[in-house]
Amino acid sequence: MLFASGLGMAMPALSLLVMDSLPTQRGLATSLQGAVQMMGNAAVASVVVPLFVVHPAADAFWGVHAAFFAAALFFWWRRCTSS
Repeated sequence: MLFASGLGMAMPALSLLVMDSLPTQRGLATSLQGAVQMMGNAAVASVVVPLFVVHPAADAFWGVHAAFFAAALFFWWRRCTSS
């Protein structure tokens, strides 16, 4: 809980730093920063949490990651064959 509250307090400061680095495209910069932060949180939640949980959810963890890998492989294959 302490880590989550500390991360929430850092979000406005990170947004200001990103906006200062790209002053002409502030909206794009903050949107991208928020998206990257949410992707990082989702990755940690989907990888770290199931490793410590002995539950059927751990089986879902491997299924979701297998589906993601298959989709990434498919899109990579389509990109290589379309050129």
